[in-house]
Amino acid sequence: MKQIPIGKIIEEKFNESGLTKRAFAEKIGISQRHLYTLFEKNSVDTLQLQRICEILHFDFFAAFTDYRAPKTKVTSEEPGESYPAKVSFKLEINISGKINKAEIMEAVAEELNRRF
Repeated sequence: MKQIPIGKIIEEKFNESGLTKRAFAEKIGISQRHLYTLFEKNSVDTLQLQRICEILHFDFFAAFTDYRAPKTKVTSEEPGESYPAKVSFKLEINISGKINKAEIMEAVAEELNRRF
């Protein structure tokens, strides 16, 4: 699977936002010159990404979550009959500071175990 740097996705969402580069850079607390560096990054600090989410009105955390709910079956009233079911839910985890993928997946697993 081809990996697209998150900076490119941020740049695409920025281009859709209608903000100027100067205004966007100021809102996220970097210089306009560093904005070009941001657009090339493969990863972004979670606190900075959270601020970018707020400014661009786009949840990058949700966009990059690759969770697939396990396939479940719902049993009908008739014995021996079952039908495929789709399980949907919204999971919100607040992250502050730097965190790696394993820690994110662990937090997701803990929340799922708590709910189900």
